[in-house]
Amino acid sequence: MLKHFGLVCLVFCLTVGWHQNSHAQDGPIEKLTYDGLERTVYIHVPPSYSESQPVPLVLVLHPFASSGKAMAALTGFDAAADEQGFIVAYPDSANLRWDDGRSTYAPSPGIESVDDLGFITHLIDELTTTYAIDSQQIYLVGSGAGGLMAYRLACEYPERFAKVVVASALIWNYHEDLCPSAAPAPISMLIVVGSNDFYYPLEGRNVEARDPAVTLRVQSMGGTLRFWGERNDCDLNDFEIFTEPAIRLYQNCNNESSLAFLSIENAGNNWLRSTINYQLNQFGVDYTEIATRYLFGPKDGEDWQGLVTKMTTEAVSPETLARNYAVYVPPSYDPTQPTPVVMALHGRPDTGTGMAYLLDLNRVAQTENFIAVYPDGINQGWNYTLGFPGYGDNDINDVEFLGTLIKDLSLDLNIDSQRVYLTGFSNGGFMTQAMACEAADQFAAFAVIGATAFPGFETFCAGTPPIPMLFIHGSLDKSIPWDGLQQSGQWVTYPVSESLAFWAVHNNCDPNQVSQTDLPASGNSPGTSVTVFEFKGCAEDDNILFYEIDGGGHNIPGVPGRLDAEQFGAVNMDIDAPTIIWEFLSQHTLDPLP
Repeated sequence: MLKHFGLVCLVFCLTVGWHQNSHAQDGPIEKLTYDGLERTVYIHVPPSYSESQPVPLVLVLHPFASSGKAMAALTGFDAAADEQGFIVAYPDSANLRWDDGRSTYAPSPGIESVDDLGFITHLIDELTTTYAIDSQQIYLVGSGAGGLMAYRLACEYPERFAKVVVASALIWNYHEDLCPSAAPAPISMLIVVGSNDFYYPLEGRNVEARDPAVTLRVQSMGGTLRFWGERNDCDLNDFEIFTEPAIRLYQNCNNESSLAFLSIENAGNNWLRSTINYQLNQFGVDYTEIATRYLFGPKDGEDWQGLVTKMTTEAVSPETLARNYAVYVPPSYDPTQPTPVVMALHGRPDTGTGMAYLLDLNRVAQTENFIAVYPDGINQGWNYTLGFPGYGDNDINDVEFLGTLIKDLSLDLNIDSQRVYLTGFSNGGFMTQAMACEAADQFAAFAVIGATAFPGFETFCAGTPPIPMLFIHGSLDKSIPWDGLQQSGQWVTYPVSESLAFWAVHNNCDPNQVSQTDLPASGNSPGTSVTVFEFKGCAEDDNILFYEIDGGGHNIPGVPGRLDAEQFGAVNMDIDAPTIIWEFLSQHTLDPLP
């Protein structure tokens, strides 16, 4: 459990300039405005800091759907800063992702264009004014979408950074189009990518854009190295190759700059940490240690290449299955206070970051002060039928994975184990129901959107304890039909009515205590309406709440524009599903452990 984040927590908002306020939990809060938007950043100042001695600054940019406080907790850069004597800053993006130029190149509904280039450079200016910063030792670190932003900053303002570390990201074709054709200055860079990164495969991948006229492509490892090698005026024919670990190093570059690429065998998209306490993603390497060694040079005669070689040589389980996930920690998070968690499971085919975009749960987490977690299923889906009679077994134990993920996160975050909740959409909704039967002792309540029960539940869930459950389902859902789906005379998914009946019987609800409420129309959802059914008198007060979206499709009520309406149906705007989900889940608490 993380004890304290650091000495200072800075919150940038609509007040001009820097002003100190008090906060009951976090201590001093600072405020700033940029371009009329509220911005937040967490800053850690090492105990050794003195205004009389300029120190290095490390700027750390979080991945998609994450946050500065999440990045601080999961990377452990605070401890590195204390040891090395640098200030570290973790800013928050204004949207789910940093605006590295993609918003104008290929915009996504619900994600507005933001001047993050201006914000980051303005942030650096403010920090160098407020603290004694060595302007020759300003470093940039980015992971995932934060790495993409680091790429854009590196090609626009290379003179502002001494070195850059990018993890879990390769360049996109729009970086090539948007970056200045002539590099203002060379910049030394280390790029680290896992060989099993779904989002950034080493061979690159094409990405379907909403506008068919727009081409989106993640460039390959070779394309990424060629782009930066040419900008640094490196001799691309003069490089060193290390096979174990896989390192490619270009040192014959302009103005003593260098370019390095490190591939971690079998690793995925997460920021890797190496300790005996973590269970997931143990590939023997620690990105924080590697980045710190790269930025600040050898320690006890060992450079970053030697460190990586030692780490990979001593790796215990190189065949570990990579499991990806995104974590959002709100700015109001206080590491001294236990904080609830909502884990959200994506549909199929999708990813955790796709679920974060679809559900828009971070918006609620920010105001209600809970942690949001978005894990990835293997092959973009969940193995919710593991152990169910009549289904095949692909050996992927997602029940175990989700429980282990909470345990790993609890090592870095002060998680309230009595207030951990689970929600899921579509395929993730099936998995949520499986977890309700399999892990009722780990999650306090459950919420399902666009999913029903399915054959095998009757046997698999028999004898399991009652659980509080929320359902949301559209009557015109084509993906998971209201009346169920049959193939060759066999049920694939049960009708909504039978699914509700199953859970009502499972929870031993009183059939005479079912209430019905028609919600008033907001006028923003022509053709759809909402009726709420509450099943009361259930065992242990574990009631069931059902939102029928008459005329609604396979989507998230209250979150428009994410899914194509022609394919997935109308979005009802009379309710806000992420808010409804939190209001329901937060009413329930697990009994404390004996």
